[in-house]
Amino acid sequence: FWQLASEKTNAETQRRRDKAAEAEFVRARHKVVQRITQDMEDFRFNTAVAGLMEYLNSLYEARDQAIGDETWRESIGTMARLLAPFAPFIAEEVWQAVLGNTESVHVQSWPGYDEALTQDDEITMVVQVNGKVRDRMTVTADASVAVVKKTAVTCANVQAHINGQPIRKIIVVPQKLVNIVV
Repeated sequence: FWQLASEKTNAETQRRRDKAAEAEFVRARHKVVQRITQDMEDFRFNTAVAGLMEYLNSLYEARDQAIGDETWRESIGTMARLLAPFAPFIAEEVWQAVLGNTESVHVQSWPGYDEALTQDDEITMVVQVNGKVRDRMTVTADASVAVVKKTAVTCANVQAHINGQPIRKIIVVPQKLVNIVV
């Protein structure tokens, strides 16, 4: 984390920002903060550490993208505050030496998140035929049950497994799966 934070934060980037990539990067940060906050409140420290590792990997992926300097610094600061309970010395070092803050990271407030940014626009649902997974489909998160059923029936792989048989029942588990019974 130290090397990643110091190399990009101290480098002068004079490139154009990609607004879409930056928006997705910010959305991912809010999701991670929500997840780790919930894990900490539920005393699931092992999954909180796993979330930190995933966030660090997303920072490595984003380092070469056209992310604005302010967004990058904010993300490194968020990582330092999330990391502080688990690795206090490295978090403090990044907070002061790399980000240039004078107060300790340990007196900072826990990072917040925007609930609206933690919601996905699209979701992937599993489509089953007679209880066996046959396809996956992507629908909007707020799609109605009727739209989900219609989309599931029109999937090519599902059509091949239905094979012209009459559909007896379509069971929808919202935002998870669709089971078509023939």
